[in-house]
Amino acid sequence: MNSIDRRALKAIRQTLAELNPGDASHQAGIAPDPAVIFAPSSHANALDPERPLVIGNRGVGKSFWSAVLVHPETRLQISKIYGRLRLQTVEAVLGFYEDAGKDEGPAPSPVLLKQLLGVAEQPEDIWRAVLLKALAQKFDFQIPRSLRELVIWTTANVEQSEQFLRKADREIQSSGSIFLIVFDALDRLGRDWSTISHLSEGLLRFALEVRGFKAIRAKIFMRTDQANDDDLFRFADASKIRADAVKLVWQRTELFGLLYQQLLANKTASDALVEIGPSFGRLDVLA
Repeated sequence: MNSIDRRALKAIRQTLAELNPGDASHQAGIAPDPAVIFAPSSHANALDPERPLVIGNRGVGKSFWSAVLVHPETRLQISKIYGRLRLQTVEAVLGFYEDAGKDEGPAPSPVLLKQLLGVAEQPEDIWRAVLLKALAQKFDFQIPRSLRELVIWTTANVEQSEQFLRKADREIQSSGSIFLIVFDALDRLGRDWSTISHLSEGLLRFALEVRGFKAIRAKIFMRTDQANDDDLFRFADASKIRADAVKLVWQRTELFGLLYQQLLANKTASDALVEIGPSFGRLDVLA
């Protein structure tokens, strides 16, 4: 190995040493840097609006893809990669996420969700109200502004709330668009597992209900341990959601692709890769 190769390898090792594992952690409410988006072909189904449930372990990218979907710039970028999904026609909002309740969006905070359980007949009534609130920001619906009052109103005015949803669905469809409401960080729904499970089951029921519309869809990112809880799926037609779930995983080749992307994003490491050329294909050169 010549001195140029040694210098280049030293630069690559230094870049690898400086990679911060914390950078891999994302929040759905914060738009990712478009430069760091790596889109494996196997993750396409996880972003498909027609696949409501995405299951994955901690750290596989659930919050990252939630963020990519709900921010227009990143959603447009991946629409060019996952062309068949037509994500350029999608408008997405967060129905729940890690920092829910800290902005003007429709997503309720865990504290508010606890209160809403006290006035809702069923937990899915809460998520239906969240959807109505999200659509009210797009359409001129005369509905209560307070989510608590809206939950009570939807329960007392079922026919009118259904009319609003059908009207929104028709208008979104006529525009050639899809309205997607995204739910992430379900382990933050409450402070105890009972509350989290109750709200999660209601969310799954809600997602099944939404599938009846033509242009309104729900996307749920759920941890594997929670998805393994059979009690969440003990309702009529739950198999339609569970059987169609997407498993969010990384293939070994995709992880190597992500590593190369990280190196290429660093000019020093990128220049070093050019110097080394094909030699970098031998992983033992980094040992």
